[in-house]
Amino acid sequence: METTKIDISDLVVRARRAIKSTGVKQKDFAAKLDVCPAHLSAVLNGHETLTAKTIDLIALHTGVNRDWILTGEGDMFALAPVSLVAPASVPAIPLPAADPMLDRFPELNHVIQAACTIWKDLDPVERHRLAAQMMADLNKK
Repeated sequence: METTKIDISDLVVRARRAIKSTGVKQKDFAAKLDVCPAHLSAVLNGHETLTAKTIDLIALHTGVNRDWILTGEGDMFALAPVSLVAPASVPAIPLPAADPMLDRFPELNHVIQAACTIWKDLDPVERHRLAAQMMADLNKK
């Protein structure tokens, strides 16, 4: 397996750029990450470690591609930030009874319900990763 060396200073620059892309003040963004502003400042100035969890949260709240933050490769923006995505508490919209796919394949209703249950149980970071993977797979076709 080939390993990629990540330049930490470039990674920090990309993380800072991702946060700036939101137009949110750094102290307000720190609140979204549930960290104190001084800690986020230290991380973004290279004085403290930028952890994988923090990278995941930055990607989640900015809509920036996690791989772009890590490597600088690929599209910067992968998905809408989590703040623009409907929360899990929003009830699912029922499918119309006359949907031709459900008429042709009634087992799809069970599959869709199971997928929604699994999706709802995922934490936001995992949802973001899974959604990014699904978008990547769709873009390959």
